[in-house]
Amino acid sequence: MLPHYHALIAAITVLVVSLIFFQDLSIIEIFIWIVIGSIIAAIIDIDAIIIANIKSKREPTLQRFRSFKAIANDFNAFISTMGETGTLKTILVTHVIFSLIIVLLFYLFQEHYIFPVTFGVLTHLLTDIKYIQKI
Repeated sequence: MLPHYHALIAAITVLVVSLIFFQDLSIIEIFIWIVIGSIIAAIIDIDAIIIANIKSKREPTLQRFRSFKAIANDFNAFISTMGETGTLKTILVTHVIFSLIIVLLFYLFQEHYIFPVTFGVLTHLLTDIKYIQKI
């Protein structure tokens, strides 16, 4: 899934969860939570773009996906190509590692934002489950 879709899903999830379970938050705090959760959900895909660029130097089938615009224009072909080249397995591992690092860093240094970060990470990983089939 493209990063902006991850951000949208995370924003809706953080909004609903904060309105139901964190009723003591102000509108400003909820907005901050939404922004943080959305950015975290979207930024996790940076590893996929970086790995695609690195592997495209050796893998001719990935060369047309060197830019984010090319990936966004034909995302299904990008995922299929990543699965065929074995790159999707690598991205699955880096997604999980990157997600754990993000949650750990926020837990250690910005603990009061751990909930929106966790929701951003979880929504990202859960919406990427359907791509595991292509491995």
